[in-house]
Amino acid sequence: MLAIATAKPLTSLLLGETYAKSLGVRVTSLRQLALAATVLLVAPVVAFCGPVSFIGLIAPHFARALAGSARILPLLPLAALGGALLALAGDAVVHAPWEQHFLHLNAILAIIGAPVVILILVFSPAMRGWR
Repeated sequence: MLAIATAKPLTSLLLGETYAKSLGVRVTSLRQLALAATVLLVAPVVAFCGPVSFIGLIAPHFARALAGSARILPLLPLAALGGALLALAGDAVVHAPWEQHFLHLNAILAIIGAPVVILILVFSPAMRGWR
């Protein structure tokens, strides 16, 4: 509920800190709430599943590309569904009918996720200054 409650203020923060402040958003407390929501959502998953790290990095970017929108509220369920589908696809590769199970889910997701993260960093407008 905390992630859904902070969706509109986070959307205003996408347009800049000054714009969000002009709309009455307390930016410092919003960032703390967003961090708390992230920790509360990620911690149980990591405790149960292990460090499947690239799903959390890739799924929101896939969702944003599919939706064609920067609004956060519609992206929440789409990112959750995309992350679940990505994990299932990786698990299907791991448990394919091989003779031995020599692949690990973290390795499969890293093979998928590393190029995507690199592409996001290279083509992101926010990262234009580092090249």
